[in-house]
Amino acid sequence: MMKNREKEEEDMYAALWESDRIMKIEREERECAASIQRNKDCLAVLEKQLAAIRVQQENAKELKEEEARLMEEEKKQREAEERNLLQVKRAQQAAAREHHTNQIRLKARREAKELQGELAIDMKILEALLTETKNEKKKQFRERVSFTRSSRLHENILTSK
Repeated sequence: MMKNREKEEEDMYAALWESDRIMKIEREERECAASIQRNKDCLAVLEKQLAAIRVQQENAKELKEEEARLMEEEKKQREAEERNLLQVKRAQQAAAREHHTNQIRLKARREAKELQGELAIDMKILEALLTETKNEKKKQFRERVSFTRSSRLHENILTSK
């Protein structure tokens, strides 16, 4: 009986040991599975973070490209505006020069007309003076001729007496 009892005890200890060993293996398998799951979860989180970082990098790259495109567009627009302003300025300057030139021409024509008027008046005065001088000379000449005739006549009369 003792042997039986020892056998039972041994079987019981063997069963306990086997049960303990199986529980230990199962616990290790559960811990291993949990560790694997944790690693998978961690990997999934890291992959999501990596994907998010890649999206951010792509967005940053696109934003930088968009910013560069907008700056280039703004630069071209500014250059076009500057060209337009320069054209407007040149056109205004040309118009101002033309206006100034026209004003100078008009003034010169006005002055020439005034000068022609003054010259015409001067010519009339000179012609009048010339006519008066000619008339005066003719009168003097007639007077001299008349005086000379009178003198000769008088001389003839005196000599004939």
